[in-house]
Parts: sequence; C-alpha cells; structure tokens
Amino acid sequence: MTVPGFWIKSTRFTGDHVKATKVEFKQGFNIVHGPSDTGKTYLANSIKYMLASGNAPFSSATGYSQIEMELHTEAGPVTLTRTLRSNKISIKALHHPNIGTITVDANPSDKGDVAYTASDALLELIGVEPHQQVITNQYGTRKPLTWRSFASVLHRGEGRITSEESIFSTDKYMTLSAFLILFYDKDLSVYTEHEAPADIRQRNRAIPPVIEEMLADVSRQIEMYEEDLARCEESPDDDLEKDMQRLQDLSGENERIRAELKDVATALTQWHRKRVAKELTLREYDDLASLYVGNIQRLSAIAEADAVLRDIPEPERCPYCDSEMATGHDPEYAEAARIESIDTAHNLKDLTEVRQATSAQLDAINERIRHLEAHQAQLETYLSGKLLPHLDKIKTAVTKFQDRDHILTRIADLQEQQQELQDRMAALPEDPEEPAGLFNPLELFPTEFYTEMTANLQWILKELHYSNAETARFHSTDFDIRVNNKPKRRHGKGYRALFNTVVLLALRKYISEHANHKPSVVVLDTPTLGLEHQDGGDLITSRDEQTGRPKTGLLRNLFDHMHDTGSYGQIIVLNNTDVTPVMHFDAEDSTELIFGNGPNAHRAGLLADIREDEADWDNEDGSEEEQNTLFARDWSRDI
Repeated sequence: MTVPGFWIKSTRFTGDHVKATKVEFKQGFNIVHGPSDTGKTYLANSIKYMLASGNAPFSSATGYSQIEMELHTEAGPVTLTRTLRSNKISIKALHHPNIGTITVDANPSDKGDVAYTASDALLELIGVEPHQQVITNQYGTRKPLTWRSFASVLHRGEGRITSEESIFSTDKYMTLSAFLILFYDKDLSVYTEHEAPADIRQRNRAIPPVIEEMLADVSRQIEMYEEDLARCEESPDDDLEKDMQRLQDLSGENERIRAELKDVATALTQWHRKRVAKELTLREYDDLASLYVGNIQRLSAIAEADAVLRDIPEPERCPYCDSEMATGHDPEYAEAARIESIDTAHNLKDLTEVRQATSAQLDAINERIRHLEAHQAQLETYLSGKLLPHLDKIKTAVTKFQDRDHILTRIADLQEQQQELQDRMAALPEDPEEPAGLFNPLELFPTEFYTEMTANLQWILKELHYSNAETARFHSTDFDIRVNNKPKRRHGKGYRALFNTVVLLALRKYISEHANHKPSVVVLDTPTLGLEHQDGGDLITSRDEQTGRPKTGLLRNLFDHMHDTGSYGQIIVLNNTDVTPVMHFDAEDSTELIFGNGPNAHRAGLLADIREDEADWDNEDGSEEEQNTLFARDWSRDI
C-alpha cells in the first residue's frame, strides 16, 4: 500500500543537557494515549508547529530547544529541523531536486513577500504549484496559500473538537478556497478584488472630520490675508511698470555714485600718503637749514676773534722768565673758516630754494585733497540727502504693490482650495453599494462534492452502527453534517465531538479518492472530549470491568473505523487513556504509544518526565469562545 504525498515517520526532540526523545509513527492509524499532562498536546502542537507554523509547542525552560521531523515520501525521506521560537526551518530533501538542502522561513511574512518558504516545500511534496493564492473574504482579498491555510481543518485541536460550528468555520473563505485548489486546481485569479463597503463606509466616516478641519484652517488663513489686504494702501495711480523702471534707474545711479565714492576714497588715501611724505621731507630740510645756520654762526665767530687778536700788542719778552717771545699771527685758520662759511651760505641758499619748491608741491597736494574731500562730501550729500530717500520711496512703493499682489494671489489660491474641499465633501457617497460578483466558495464546489461527502458520512456512520446513518447529509448551507435534518448544535458535547470527527474522516476519504493534491496527515487531539463521565446512550454502551475504559458503543466503533482505514492517509490521535476504547491497535500500518506510569505504559511522557503544566506551553488555538465563528448557522445568509 502506498499513500500519496507524504506521511510523518518520526518526530524527535533534542536540547542541551537533556535526553533526546523520539516518537515514531506509521502511515496509517496512530494512537498516543495516557493520563492528562503527560505531553500528548505537546506532540499535537509540535506537529502543527513543524507543518503549519504558529507558536512554539512548549517552553525552552524544559531544556528541549529543537524539533526534528522526518517525512516519508515516494521519492525518499525529507527531514525538517526547527529551533523553538524561530521562524527558520532547515529542510533536507536530497531526493527532491527542486528542494535539496535549504534553510527558509516557515511561512511568508505579513509583508506579502514571495520568497520560498517551508510551506512552499510541503505544498510541492503534494504537487501544488508555488506561489498560489487563496481568497480570504467575499471581496476577493488575497494572500499566499500555505499549509496553514487548511491546517485548522486537518489538525483538530482539543479546543475545537466539540465545536457547534463546522470544522471549516475558521477563516472559511481562506480555508475553502485552499481546498478548491487542493481538490480541483481551481484558478482563483479570475475573481476581482473589491474594496469592502464596510471599509468604504469607515473611510467615508473618517474623511468628513478631516475635510472640515481643513476647511476651517483654510477659512482662518483667508481671514488673516483679508485683514492684511485691508491694511495695504491702494493707489489707483500706481504704475508698477514705471516704478520698476525708475527703481532700476535709481539703483544704477546708486551703484555709480557708490563706485565713484570708492574711487574718491582711494584717491584721497593716495594723496594723503603723498602729503605725509612731503611734510616729512620739509621737516628734514628745516633740520638741515638749522645745521647750516649754526655752522655759519660758528665760522663767523672764528673770523671775528681773529680780527680782535690782531689789534692787541704782543709782548717781546716773557713777564715771568724774561725770555724772548715769538711774535706774529697764523692767518690760515681764519681764511679757512671764512671759505667754509661762504660754502655753507651757498648750501643754505640752495636748500632754501629746494624747500620752497617742496612747500609749493605740498600746497598743491593739500589743494587736491581739499578738492577730493569736497567732491566726496558732495557725493555723500547727494547720496544720503536725495538719491537714497528717493530710492527707498520707490522700493517701498514697489514692495507694497508686490505685497498686495501676493496677498491677492494667496487669497485666490485659498479660495480655490476651499472650493475643492467643498466639492470633495459633496462628492462623498452616503452609502456604498455592495459590489457585484462577490466571491462565494460554496458555489464553486461541484454537486458531486456534496454527493460524495454525504455518501462518505453515511458509510462511516453505518460502520459505526449509528441508527440514523441513512439520514445523514452534508449540507451546503452550513457546510456541515445534519442527521435527520437536525443541526449539529442541537446535539450534546459528546455527539458534537463524534460528528466533527466523522466529518473530518469523510473529508479524509474524499481527499484520498478525488483530490488532485492530497494533504494526507490528520491530527486529532482528544476526540473523546466530554465523554469522561458518559454513561448509557449509544456513545459508550459498556466499559471494561478492570479499567473502566469504553468497550462497546459508537466510540469503540469510531476507533475501529479509524484503525481499519489507514489506506486513506495517516491519522494521529492524541487521547486520554481512560476514554480510549479497549481494543488491539496493532496492525502493519498502525501503532500505539502509551504515556504514563501504569503497567502497560511505554514511557512516562513525551519529554523525559516533564509534565505539560510545568512547561508553560502556549495554546495558539485558545478556547472555543475565543475562535472566530465565521460559519453562520445558515451560511447562505452570511454570503
């Protein structure tokens, strides 16, 4: 016997400083049972974690940090390895050339990227083309097809096994569009995506307050500019073109005068330097003339002294020693003094002439400086007293005109903006109409689907020896089972668990026989929920005298059926021992694993004696009350 697609061969749990633990499965029926809190739900959530992503099945505080799952495929083994709380999965598929050995994300991100993911690899193992999209609501909104798109149906958690709603109720549009692809390779791209009227109404409700606030702001700005306009002096005689020309002329004149003032200032600087040089030269001449005069006076005194000495009689003998004395004068020094005095007088005369010329040059320089300073003062007076005031006046007039023109332009722009906002407010639709051509997946399932599902339900219920099996129908209105035309919600918890399991088994048979792509792994967590205290009725008609476990009844028949139908694909059941029927589960394609401390237990628990309540695991599914009930009791009223 060969099961198409793949089935789980084993799941292995490892970590630092803990003993590795492994659970092996067969391709048909697998039952793992034991007391509460021994790790059964760990195992169910671990399978979901590896195939459909979601929350980590247990806390890393257990010491276990990695899960390894081996899949059996017709082409060869495929190994998935994932660390707790990581979105990365390592895949080893040596016999699948399109996959190989890779490490990828478990699922696409919320950003809608199209990168290859672990989910794409799993879908490829059952023959689904990559990058398929499902529709998530009646308005055609799309998202990538992943294993998680339909996992909520095939992997029934403890919190949903007794649900009053259809097993397809979670994200019904996404789930059913996923099955349309799996069953028939349905092309959903032909369905137009529409904006939901509720979203339109919400947006329309949000827009008016924004527009009103914008209108109020525009009105305030118009008022402000109108006040500024009222303060502007309006002159009907103003000629902007003439004023602009006059402004240009005066600006040119201003630049010319300032350039001339700059030239005058430069010239004055140069002439001031010349004057300083001449004044320094005159001072040097005066010092030299004083020197000449002093020399002339010294030489004249020498000549005068010589003349006086000539008139004094000279003694012939010394009055002291009575010796004879020499007589006569030396005329040479007196002549020399006279000649030098004459030369110095000539030099003084020459110096006086040069000084007079230099003094005349200084006078000319001073005159030039006075002329330049007068011209400078004239230019500055013209500039400050006439040109600049006139220029400022013209500038003020032009600025006022431009300011007024700017205000008028701004008011016109704001009024145009105001009108646009008013038009936009008026154009808002009051109540959007429901778009035509809404997506209804129920219409896309062929009649044969409902016929086959009904036949499967009746066959399974007959296998269970259910008394009203021939009245069972799979109804298109609520996409669920009805027996004697009685909705499932009108049954008790135990029968709801039974019927939900039967519907899943009927779907499993349909997938095996008719689906183009066969996700053949079904996981049931506690399908006997609510039967712990069941006495009497058809579900449990007798119990084992020693263990108290169910022995006969519909429940026993259900387990017999699951055990005997391994050809439809792998099914993994996690259940409490006290509600698991007493029967032999051994078969070529079946296996039984018992947790606990009893004499028949195979091991204490999943993770080396760690209890579920010690591991702080996250139940992503949550309680039944927390689930979105998306199937109406009459789905035809919900589409």
